[in-house]
Amino acid sequence: MPAIDVIRRHLGEAGVPEPVVPKQTKPDVVAFVDVHACIACGLCAQHCPADCIEVLPAATVEGRDPQPVQVRYPECVGCHICVEVCALLTDARAIRTYDSNLIEQVLGTEVTERRDPVGQTPEAGDDYWAEGGGFHHMGEGSCIEDQLTDEDRAVLESDRHSGGPTK
Repeated sequence: MPAIDVIRRHLGEAGVPEPVVPKQTKPDVVAFVDVHACIACGLCAQHCPADCIEVLPAATVEGRDPQPVQVRYPECVGCHICVEVCALLTDARAIRTYDSNLIEQVLGTEVTERRDPVGQTPEAGDDYWAEGGGFHHMGEGSCIEDQLTDEDRAVLESDRHSGGPTK
């Protein structure tokens, strides 16, 4: 069983609904990346069912090459897959989910039921979501890590050492 299947199974057991793509309802949560913790491996983007994770443009984060990723949060379906992939397959723990209502209040924008047009790119948001940012502590990391069995951990470890899981 590939690691991504282990992650999806545990998300289902944790009550996280299967992602609906294209986006049809406003998700309870959306994901944001701490660009300073991101290791730019691309695994989160590879497994995002909404295809809303992208590498930041060159020189966005000073001193970083390659650039970290960001979530185009208006397109996020709140599935938690990127959070789990980042935490369980890389140990980076750079992605957290935040309540959609908090996002709307802080950023003064709507997290809508519709997928926003491709190309709408929010800024990195260090002041809010990065370690030490004003709202970092309000985000949720892995919601399944404590429920993993030894067998699950072995599958994750195997994929981690083989270059990552396949979709």
